[in-house]
Amino acid sequence: MQKIYYEIIDNLTYPRRWQLEGLYEGGGRELDSRQFTYGLRLDFGPPMKAMLWNSDLLVEISPQLRMMIKDSGHNLDFTFDVFNAPVVTRDVARVFEWIAHRDIQSIPIQVGSLPQPYIIVNVLSRVACLDSERSGAQLFQPGNLIRPDKVGKAEMVTRLTIDPSRVSGQDVFRVEEWDGPIIISNLIKDELECMNISGVTFRQVSPNSE
Repeated sequence: MQKIYYEIIDNLTYPRRWQLEGLYEGGGRELDSRQFTYGLRLDFGPPMKAMLWNSDLLVEISPQLRMMIKDSGHNLDFTFDVFNAPVVTRDVARVFEWIAHRDIQSIPIQVGSLPQPYIIVNVLSRVACLDSERSGAQLFQPGNLIRPDKVGKAEMVTRLTIDPSRVSGQDVFRVEEWDGPIIISNLIKDELECMNISGVTFRQVSPNSE
């Protein structure tokens, strides 16, 4: 049976939801949580290495990582921080580890002063599967002088759609041509919906079979 794929959508309408921002290492230095949106594996070492805020260099850091709560409110099971890093409960992380352990890295963090563990799910797989026509995508073209580093990537996407025939069995991945979204298969989506998790919704991004 062919897998169906979904984009994980941050549920910004969830009432009185918390907001997370500011990831810090044990020594108090601020880290760049954008590094968990690039498909790069965190080096646990020892010593552990990561990128500091506004630095492209990997430096030695001290565990335990912690993330600050900007706006307190209802704790969510699945949260995207201000830089789109996915922060989930231990139970949600187990679903990703069970179904897609080869394509993710689980990074334990403390959120605020809460005693329960949270996890950054670092999605490592990137798949070149954007259906440009169905997505209404405009791509950065060769010769672009402003962002030559983004040639071949999407400058704009009207409605994200992927070509599932170009996915090699992954159950979670990011789209190579369009930075940001996390795509999951129906296997992960069904498990998360059975848990009735808070914080996100899902939108189908693979076209129905014709």
